[in-house]
Amino acid sequence: MTNKTMVLLVEDDEGHTKLLQKAFRSQGDRFLVGNVTTLKEAWEYLSNTCPDIIVSDLVLPDGRGLDLLLPKKESPQFPLVIMTSYGDEEVAVETMKAGAVDYVVKSDITLKAMPRIVQRALREWGHIVKQREAEEELKRVNEKLVEANKKLEHLANYDVLTEVANRRNFMDTFEKEWKRSRRNKLPLSLIMIDVDFFKAYNDNYGHQAGDECLKNIAPLLQEVLTRPGDMVARYGGEEFVVILPETNLEGTTLIAEKLRKKVESAQIAHDLSTISDYVTISLGTATTIPSIRKKPDSLIAAADEALYKAKRNGRNRIEVS
Repeated sequence: MTNKTMVLLVEDDEGHTKLLQKAFRSQGDRFLVGNVTTLKEAWEYLSNTCPDIIVSDLVLPDGRGLDLLLPKKESPQFPLVIMTSYGDEEVAVETMKAGAVDYVVKSDITLKAMPRIVQRALREWGHIVKQREAEEELKRVNEKLVEANKKLEHLANYDVLTEVANRRNFMDTFEKEWKRSRRNKLPLSLIMIDVDFFKAYNDNYGHQAGDECLKNIAPLLQEVLTRPGDMVARYGGEEFVVILPETNLEGTTLIAEKLRKKVESAQIAHDLSTISDYVTISLGTATTIPSIRKKPDSLIAAADEALYKAKRNGRNRIEVS
């Protein structure tokens, strides 16, 4: 294992190359220097050897020294010091923006000082690498934080079991839709849904099967709702609720019947149901055009009353408030 600093010189001027090599040799065995004269030779060298730093002329026979940064322009693999015979400020700015660690105008003094310049560039490169690592770590932490916040937001707004909106999400959405419907003088409808004889289902098949039953019903209800503004939410226990903005009584009744048929046609076995061999639902609908004189709770109460009417009148049916 060696402590020598490996330097690749990319320089086609023989006089400058000799001066640079002499400068590095003056440091004893601290540097191991390789020398090529073109970009092509540099790429060949780099395919087999990993130097600690590259010192390159800006203008080469087959390109520019800055081209060595192109494959990893935003995060070059090697620190690069650019040498040029031109002290042009515009070139200096371009060089540093491209990702070079240092920019040196050629002279006998600067070429002789190249070992010191290289050491300074390596220290600066170390700081750059650490900064990039810190930025990458911060990026990873931020990505994890964003993902965690998304999960928290999902948990706050969606039912863990059924993956449809939870009651909190429903209430927030209902309040917004109520205000929007009141402002635009448009109808707003609710459908309250209850799984028929669900207690008997749980008693017969077990609570785990009951959970699976609710998990199967939720997407069936979701499939019926085709408009972006429509929402199905778990209201509590075996109850679901559907919000239908801009939907009149006729349209609400039509959707309610689609919901009822969708669940019934899934043919989820229910041996203890007294009205069917399969799981069914009862539905209560209510429609209103919100106004200042009306309260949002009145629509929920009306839909709830219609639901209990459906249950009293035989279940697996729809009642309208």
